[in-house]
Amino acid sequence: GTLNIPPHLYGLLFILESVSLKLGRKINVVDFGGGAPVIPWVVGNLGLGFLNHYRIIEQETFLSHVPGVWAAMVTYGSDFGADPVDIVVISSVLPYISAAQADELFGNVGRARPRFVYLGRTSFLRDDYPLDEVYTIQESVFKDHGPQIPTGLDEIEKRLARYPRRHFKRTGVDERLEKMSFQRILTLQDDSGVSCIDGLGLYSTNSLWERRA
Repeated sequence: GTLNIPPHLYGLLFILESVSLKLGRKINVVDFGGGAPVIPWVVGNLGLGFLNHYRIIEQETFLSHVPGVWAAMVTYGSDFGADPVDIVVISSVLPYISAAQADELFGNVGRARPRFVYLGRTSFLRDDYPLDEVYTIQESVFKDHGPQIPTGLDEIEKRLARYPRRHFKRTGVDERLEKMSFQRILTLQDDSGVSCIDGLGLYSTNSLWERRA
């Protein structure tokens, strides 16, 4: 049948294949908070060959409910694991974790020492906003917010969820990566990560970072 790929995945597919081409081999990916294995599913269905290993990091409560058809496509775990990683994908994640969890995430990135980091679908406060952080609530059906591929679990797909979202300024994220010798080498415009909230003036720019040392 015909694949129905959400627009925000175009850029990520492009990024991953570009990284594979640049390294001249299949790549090892860690997808932090990846949820459903959408990318491996699309890559497999299209017959693309640029993935060697794909690891999705999720919280324990999620891991206990992973459908078997998903687990057959990727490795699921609660940490980065010991395997080498070429690129860490952090997409639609940072707004949903606390500042302390973000500190832990970037600490793990520093220890894993990937060649690349991809930041996607994250809405940032404008630099002149008077506060450093703002919290809002997002309400959505799990099917719309989470997986774009079937779970086989209708009761999960139709469930309504409310997510607290933490909005912050991009400069803090940039500084973290720069301190770890990462340099931003590419940006992709993608408004799918922007929350249209009156008065916040949020914006979103996806970015690929390469470690220079």
